[in-house]
Amino acid sequence: MSNLILSEWYKLRKDRSFRFLCAGLILMGIAYPILVALDSQTGGGAPLSGIEIFVSAVSANEYFLKITIGVLAGFFISGEFGNGVMKRAASAGSSRSRIYAAKLAVFTAGGVMMSLLFPLCNVIVGSLISGFGELAEVDATLYLFRTLGFTILFATAFASLCALFAYALTDSGKTIGSTIVFFFFIDSLFYIVGNQLEFVRTVYEYTVLNLFRVSTMSFVLSARDIWLSLTMPIATFIVFLVWGTFVFRNKEIK
Repeated sequence: MSNLILSEWYKLRKDRSFRFLCAGLILMGIAYPILVALDSQTGGGAPLSGIEIFVSAVSANEYFLKITIGVLAGFFISGEFGNGVMKRAASAGSSRSRIYAAKLAVFTAGGVMMSLLFPLCNVIVGSLISGFGELAEVDATLYLFRTLGFTILFATAFASLCALFAYALTDSGKTIGSTIVFFFFIDSLFYIVGNQLEFVRTVYEYTVLNLFRVSTMSFVLSARDIWLSLTMPIATFIVFLVWGTFVFRNKEIK
């Protein structure tokens, strides 16, 4: 198992799409606070502190996270079906369950890394420009680490979902397109149907799609919100791990 993980980690580090996505997130994370500082100087207003820029970056990071994980799933996972790597790996002797677990573990690690780049670059560059600052609603340091911790948890859940798409579709273009469409329209679908059916709205409140916003964009969290934000991403990851393993074990690899 360790050899499989090391092999997948090597492939991730060499993956051009992963490098490109990381570089893009870093560049945007550096550019955004600089643009905010320049805009503040031009407008004559007080510059935003590092933690204030971090707060504004968190909302944008939701979309960056979903897009980049979907794109990485398309190239890092589905791409191996097209170039024959997955077929060779499946016939090399290791069980498909181990192959899937190793691939998902490394893919999830890559997703977690990408999920942190944009907000971390924002708070670091913003703090260098105008200081770390404070928040009126909550301790700034507590909010920073709490939000980053929840971002890691939900990134693992989203990664397991995108991995399922990748193994089910086995095509880079279909995986990328399907994950982007899913993430951008599923919330609206839940909202529309939820207005007609109360239980659908209740179900949505317990999903990682809703809890991600609650846990990372709210300054004050109730005990219930914290508990759900801790347990639901883990439960989601386990469910999609089992589901994805079942799909891969029964998949005909051409």
